[in-house]
Amino acid sequence: KKGERIIKELKKWAEDKKKTQSISELKEQFTYIEQFCKNIIDNFDFKTGSALELEQMIKSFYEVKNFNNYYKQQKSVNVIDDINLIVQTTTKEVYWLDFDSEKVKTTNQFLLKEEIDFLTSNNWYNTPEKAIDLQLKQWLNGIVNCNTKLVLCRVKEAVKEKHPLHIRLESFYGKSVNQLTTPIDSLDDFIKHFKVDKNCLIESKNISLPLAQSYLETEVLKTVEKRDVESASSIEKFIQYPFDWVMQYVAKFSNNVGMSLPNENLLKGNVAHKTIEKLLEEHKDLKFEDIDIEKIFMGVIEAEAAIFMQPEKRFDLSEFKYRFFKSFKNLIEIIKLNNFTIKALEYQFGKEQNCVVDELLGSVTGSIDLYLIDETNNPFIVDLKWSNSDKKYTEKIEENEAIQLAIYTAAIKERDLANTAYFMLNQNKLITAVKNLKGNNISVIDVQINNQGILDKIKKSLEFRWSELKQGRLEIGDDVSLKGLQYMGESGLISLPEGNKKVKKAYPYSGYKLFKGMLK
Repeated sequence: KKGERIIKELKKWAEDKKKTQSISELKEQFTYIEQFCKNIIDNFDFKTGSALELEQMIKSFYEVKNFNNYYKQQKSVNVIDDINLIVQTTTKEVYWLDFDSEKVKTTNQFLLKEEIDFLTSNNWYNTPEKAIDLQLKQWLNGIVNCNTKLVLCRVKEAVKEKHPLHIRLESFYGKSVNQLTTPIDSLDDFIKHFKVDKNCLIESKNISLPLAQSYLETEVLKTVEKRDVESASSIEKFIQYPFDWVMQYVAKFSNNVGMSLPNENLLKGNVAHKTIEKLLEEHKDLKFEDIDIEKIFMGVIEAEAAIFMQPEKRFDLSEFKYRFFKSFKNLIEIIKLNNFTIKALEYQFGKEQNCVVDELLGSVTGSIDLYLIDETNNPFIVDLKWSNSDKKYTEKIEENEAIQLAIYTAAIKERDLANTAYFMLNQNKLITAVKNLKGNNISVIDVQINNQGILDKIKKSLEFRWSELKQGRLEIGDDVSLKGLQYMGESGLISLPEGNKKVKKAYPYSGYKLFKGMLK
């Protein structure tokens, strides 16, 4: 059962990745993963099949020959420093420099940590001997792909003991393996001996990780142009986390391609959103007495977040389910008690036709989670959130800085009427500045919302960020002292998220920690 869940989750992940803006070569890789999983699902009987057979099928998936290394093999090379780089049949002459000093890795370089943990937990990868065996198998795959000529070079007297690969080759070829090896004194000696172009060499270099800093400065930033359409979330990201915005929307990096499964909190939010959407679409009368809500909830879990069905997640799933049911029941009660009518779920704006919320903000697109209207036909916008804390969203309303709610209000042409709220699904709480609402767990913030005032703050903040880009400067600043950020010295801007009042709080779902110098 565990194997079936993992294969289905992997297949869905690959399908989703194919739909992203990945380069075509990566899409081909994701297609391979998807087809591999489909083949197992179609041909393996998970109820009666042998666990050993399934183990062998999964093992074959991890053979390096099944993946094309486009980046290192695109133009091919004459001289390499690791036979692993040969993953496709090549007709060129191949020379492996100093193969006797190549270290045998105890962990496999192309496996993710989660994959190694999984293989280890199933006793497929639990000893150094198995890791070495897998490494040797990769090297031999590379050797098999050399069709014309392969020369293994040894630096004279650099290594006294024979390399494990040398021993493995001897078991196949006997003494004739010596004809494959050529002793050389140095790299320069190799170039003279074989008369090769030095430009053919792939040199291994140690890469220094970047250090955390306040700003990235480069002339390239001056060429960044405004996009035709933004979303409420991308506008907020550009203001508060401009580096993440540039990486995602300009450099076209995806912060989750091939790295890991999505953040669990993010998954819970997605499941909660999807379940509410399904329930309210199918039962607009808001009568759920005879409806099996748990069945619909678990159906969404299976489709969107199978990770929570693993045995070790059973307590987490139980708590998630309890919190969701409690919040959903309260949300329905608030809608009923205040005589709200559901006008739309996931109300789309700016998709079919341009939605210009303000001349300086330009065209915006997005979707409103829950678009309600009251008895007098006035709109009431609810943004559903799943978060560990409601503090951030309370402060947004208190400080008149609820960017998404302001843009949603402007998008439906209600520029000054700001009947809006956050519903915190994790805390079962409605946070709003609207008074006299009926229901439980309603936190009313005693402020007068000025929607136009928020839009003015947004415009001023965007103008500041664009002025920085035109100077070739881009604020990173995550977990860096706020004192060094020029943004903090300006008035009338949207606030930066603060950690302990001394540093800028890092974006919780950022996949760009390497580029920000935040990896230790």
